[in-house]
Order: sequence, then C-alpha cells, then structure tokens
Amino acid sequence: MRNIKDSTFPENILEEIGINKVSEKKIDYSRLTDDQVNGLLYAISQMKRRDSMILLCRYEDKMTYKEIGERFSITSERVLQLVAKGLRKLRHPVRYCYIIWGYETYTQMLSERRMQLAALKREEIEKSGSDILQTDVSVLQLTIRTWNILNRNGIHTLGELISILAEDKEGLGIRIGRNSLSEVVCKLEELGLLSDC
Repeated sequence: MRNIKDSTFPENILEEIGINKVSEKKIDYSRLTDDQVNGLLYAISQMKRRDSMILLCRYEDKMTYKEIGERFSITSERVLQLVAKGLRKLRHPVRYCYIIWGYETYTQMLSERRMQLAALKREEIEKSGSDILQTDVSVLQLTIRTWNILNRNGIHTLGELISILAEDKEGLGIRIGRNSLSEVVCKLEELGLLSDC
C-alpha cells in the first residue's frame, strides 16, 4: 500500500482501487469532476455503514489502521481486512461505473436503458396483437413478493392493476406495502401506462 498521508482524497482511494486497471474508460485522478466525486461517495455509501465509514476514515481522514481499530473497537488486522474488502467492492463494475461516469451521468444512462427496454417490451406486446391492458401482470417482471400480493388480490392484468391504482393511490385496499407499491408504479410508468412515478 502507498503512503496514505502523502496523497489527497479522492486520488488516494482511486489509486488503491486501480480504476484505470479494471475499466476500459481511463480517468485522470487529479481532474475529477464533482459528479465523479459524488459517484465515488455514492458507491461508498452503498456498502455496509461500518465498511463505508472505515474507508472514509482511512482515505479521507487519513487515519492509521490502529486509530481506526480503536475507534471501532476492532483489531488493526481486522481494519486491514475490511479496507481490502471495501476496495474490492469498489472495483465491482456496478460500483465503479458511478465513479468513472459520475453519479448523475451514470444514473441518466441507466434510466435511458430502462426506458429503451420498456419501449422494446411495449413494442413486443403490441406486436403480439393483444390489448396492452389485457396483458398479464407478469410482463412487469415484479419481485415475487409483489406478484404474490397482486395474485392474492385477484389482479391478473395490467388493466385491473391500473384501475385499482386509479381508485386507491395508496394501495391500502389491496394491502400492498410501500416498497411493492413503488415498484408497481415505477414499472407501469416505464411502460408509459402511468404518468407519475
């Protein structure tokens, strides 16, 4: 490991991650945009709270393994392991894409891809010749929990689902949780069947 005291955040953590070794797109660590720094902080925040705090203590606050260990009541050897684990997680493509492209840019790219996939799915449904509102809710590719809730309440088509949501925006009539409701609304919005997500 390099001497952490001689470099500044975020260049120090990016050198340790070795982003330019794992990514096709190369970045200049000393010329990061604010969006890329936000992407790095977002990627770190997606880890377990303790792991992300340990990484920030190590690279942003430039604490030694011993100081971090005392702060979290763990051994310096365990801190070393957690730092290595955190750096490994940041090398994963799901996380390093936020660093390379920047948080806003990558989030926008993902949103555009989702919209393209939704358009393709909608086009496929329309080509099949069936009315989109009579299509089975399985085309939404919902999680098992959400699908079970809809199935238990006798909601089998997109038309039934939309009419129930139009009557009951909170989803309390079908006893659907907040996360499941959010998932359903966003999936319908991706297909262009709802106007607000």
